[in-house]
Amino acid sequence: MAGNIIGAYLLYKTIKLRDEVKQYQKYHRDLKTKYESLKDDYPGTTVFAEENRRLLQDSTPEQRRKMTILFGASITKRWDLGKYFPDKQLLNRGVGSQSNTQLLTRFSSDVLQLEPGRVVIKFCSGNFTPRTDINMMWDEFETLIRMSIIRGIQPIPATIVPVTRRAEKFENYSITAQIKTFNDRIKRLSAELKL
Repeated sequence: MAGNIIGAYLLYKTIKLRDEVKQYQKYHRDLKTKYESLKDDYPGTTVFAEENRRLLQDSTPEQRRKMTILFGASITKRWDLGKYFPDKQLLNRGVGSQSNTQLLTRFSSDVLQLEPGRVVIKFCSGNFTPRTDINMMWDEFETLIRMSIIRGIQPIPATIVPVTRRAEKFENYSITAQIKTFNDRIKRLSAELKL
């Protein structure tokens, strides 16, 4: 009997280990795929390149002026616009896991060249770490706002969603406090520019 219990336990551990190895292998493949895509296209300008080309070819500037682009990273990418806004002319230009610098780099191809009427600009809390230069991040955010205005596109700055306690993983650094400060700056700039 004891031998059966030990055998069953070893079989269980073997199956569990095999599942963990498979999970690790999948994680490693996904990481490698992401690395390869970043190596070839760091800002992600190819993600919507074909869709943007078709849109420019198949629509008039007047039609695109009626559109609103949602521009951002992971949170933006996850929005199912057809489900939540079925009758609105919205385009999703969210690319997961992007830094603010990547967003700035692809803003021209995914927003400015399309010349929509409006753009919702959204940064993510994932970019806030102790190593982050908050002033540089702010400059990039404000640059997107001001580039939109210069091109005649109405910017709609979105505040950053606060993080949960679980996300507060750094000692002597509060993501929540940095986000609050950043959101206050967004609100002040929006009031100043009458957005």
